[in-house]
Amino acid sequence: MTASAKTESKEAPNDSRPDVVVQLSVQNRRVAERDVTTLLALLGGSTAGENRNSTILAVVPRSSYEDFTRGLAQLGASQMETEGPPLPDPVHVTIRLAR
Repeated sequence: MTASAKTESKEAPNDSRPDVVVQLSVQNRRVAERDVTTLLALLGGSTAGENRNSTILAVVPRSSYEDFTRGLAQLGASQMETEGPPLPDPVHVTIRLAR
């Protein structure tokens, strides 16, 4: 039991660390959440878990990442907070919605 608990605790931080963090300034957060979810679906991505505190956790195929960033820029003013090169496939993105 102890060994599996240690294994889980070692794996959890890797799964929760995003590859990219973006702040997206929008007028309406609910509309932005819907639009981001739609954009992800169009590009073969998905949300990872529940959206909390105006934060969206997303998983985007590496091949669609550039299209995804262009789509975000159309939804509002976006600012990259962190981006770790090289990006893996898939890319884990945290999107913080702000006004």
